[in-house]
Amino acid sequence: MKILLIDQFGEMGGAQRCLLEAAMGFAERGWEVHALAPGAPIVNVRKWQVGDLPHHCPVGQVCDLPSSLAKALAPYCAEVRELPCGPFASAAKTVSDAVRFAWQLPRQAAKIARTVARRRIDVVYVNGPRVLPAAALGCSALGRAGRPLIYHSHWMVPQRSAASMARAALRRSGASAIATSRLAAEWLQDSIKPGLITTVYNGVAGFGISPRPRDAVRHVAILGRVSPEKGQLEFVRAARICAQRDPGLRFTVCGAPMFAESRHFEQVRAEAAGIPVDLAGWTEDVGAFLAGVDLLVVPSKPIDNIPRVILEAFAAGVPVLAFASGAIPELIQHGETGLLVHRQTPDALAESVLSAARNCDLLNQIAARAYRRWQERYTLRRFQSEISEAVEAAARRHPQRTPLASAGASAPA
Repeated sequence: MKILLIDQFGEMGGAQRCLLEAAMGFAERGWEVHALAPGAPIVNVRKWQVGDLPHHCPVGQVCDLPSSLAKALAPYCAEVRELPCGPFASAAKTVSDAVRFAWQLPRQAAKIARTVARRRIDVVYVNGPRVLPAAALGCSALGRAGRPLIYHSHWMVPQRSAASMARAALRRSGASAIATSRLAAEWLQDSIKPGLITTVYNGVAGFGISPRPRDAVRHVAILGRVSPEKGQLEFVRAARICAQRDPGLRFTVCGAPMFAESRHFEQVRAEAAGIPVDLAGWTEDVGAFLAGVDLLVVPSKPIDNIPRVILEAFAAGVPVLAFASGAIPELIQHGETGLLVHRQTPDALAESVLSAARNCDLLNQIAARAYRRWQERYTLRRFQSEISEAVEAAARRHPQRTPLASAGASAPA
């Protein structure tokens, strides 16, 4: 099996980490993995490890300053090449964004079509809606030799014009889809034929630790990319209320802005002034950070779907308190595997944090149940196995090619 992965970002967000972990599973099965993503390319570096990548590679070619996604994918790919995409504004798109998109679209489609033809790709796997129209055009340009297209839907597309383009691309291409939640799958139903949508929840690797019993709640934290939809402002405003009523609590915002400008981060910094909130910056060692957290707060807006950090907290044995937004209730059963806040305001969040801090026994029970739920349903191995099976099913359904016949038996992911 030869699979082409396509992403719209070069930085490592949650969706890109899922793509990386899928690539790891594909490579373990013996598939030949190729990738297109924004940022400098890395070509023919399968034997290199991420920490070894220089600016010049004697095995192939490494352009200056490859993107973080390209560097992470390199050990699992035959090649990672650049796809022109962006930059675009993070929220409402400007006229310049529209012009840039129109200029890039045919170039993206041509590059995808050339890559598929030259590398004899069997399956095209798209990890973001922004590059979906180009992938659909690229596959259709191959005519009867077109390849099956799989769209990994991490959530609905918020902008109306972008959503219309994504839906049109899905219908035109006859794509299959992998949805990260039942709610995400519902958004796809008008664009994809019945039976072609598979729901695969994300999975995370463990941290080698079991839940530790807590005798008190002292450290409350939020972890992840600093962005309006992640709820850092609500967290800081709730922390101000909590600090007035329980001076023994301390709070941490762990994360940094990505994909866009940092105005929101500066607003968070301003609101955190004068209260016991530490702005810890980004961390690559999530397990070490969570080991010192007594309660993880996830005040995400509905657009955030299922934050990956919830599963990481499950795996680390850290109790989670989250807004009941997006598809979060698909992961968290209130009082069983976490705590849900239905009124999405700083006041309601503060009340819930203070209530949880007074009931440490309940938090210990919740953390233990969530840890068992991670072991049963949300491990990385389970995710890699299900995602690989979904790709194989899509390849078998496609009438033009039979890549599995030459791929051999699949090793377990």
